[in-house]
Amino acid sequence: MKIIELESEEFHKVQSLFYQTKHLSFTIDAVIAGNSPGRIWVDYLNEPSVGFLWDGYHCYYIAGTTSNTEFNTALKNLLLNKVIPKAIEKNREIFKLEYSPKEWEPILEDILKGKHHVRKARYFFALNKPLVSEWKDILPSYFNVRKIDKILLESDIKNINSIIDEINECWYSVDDFLEKCFGFCVVLTSEEGEEEIQGWCTGEYLSEGKCGIGIETFRNYQQRGFATAMASAFVEHSLSLNIQPHWDSFTDNHASIRVAEKVGFKKIQDYDVLFGDFTKNYLLT
Repeated sequence: MKIIELESEEFHKVQSLFYQTKHLSFTIDAVIAGNSPGRIWVDYLNEPSVGFLWDGYHCYYIAGTTSNTEFNTALKNLLLNKVIPKAIEKNREIFKLEYSPKEWEPILEDILKGKHHVRKARYFFALNKPLVSEWKDILPSYFNVRKIDKILLESDIKNINSIIDEINECWYSVDDFLEKCFGFCVVLTSEEGEEEIQGWCTGEYLSEGKCGIGIETFRNYQQRGFATAMASAFVEHSLSLNIQPHWDSFTDNHASIRVAEKVGFKKIQDYDVLFGDFTKNYLLT
């Protein structure tokens, strides 16, 4: 037996494996739906007992049995000799590796032995009812929240590439995002009428009835309520489409957690990930 890569029409074969935890089921549903990029490898083609997913960028996921030592060896070879070199070649050396069950931890630690990584805790949130109804009042008069659309993305407004880069990491293309999902950004208009994006909130990991949120406020405009305004606009629009938004964060990212809870998200899961940098060959301390 050797490790086998699935075709996209075969991705559903690993769905039950990733349904062991909420955050992994959320991810696999988006990949199966064809909304999030991914490559998947398994041990057996017809009835896989373990699956490994790479989104092509910084995120890796593994679920299923840990007892197939032949697959584990093949996975190690795949990662060290093909996937990681390809990621480094494309400047995607930072990684986040999610896994279930927890017994994968020592196996993955062995695979990453000598690589720059730590185990970090994360929270996974879901929202049913937004708490900030008057979010437009948060912004000063020279700022506004704007929906991300084709006209905006094709404009020369300052910092537009930050949104385009984020979309390209999470979607097959910008056009794919515009057709299937949505997002919002904060725009600063100067006295001279020049516009500049100061933050964005985009949909990701979309599947039937649910989606995730990617959000960033630029450093000079943090702690001013802009993230709360963007996230509130996002969840208001999301719920109007009968899509339940989700949010995840490292447990030490207190600013992200504060915004999530202020907007109305409730924690539904704690989980650990391995996080690091493939280009460094020492362990974080």
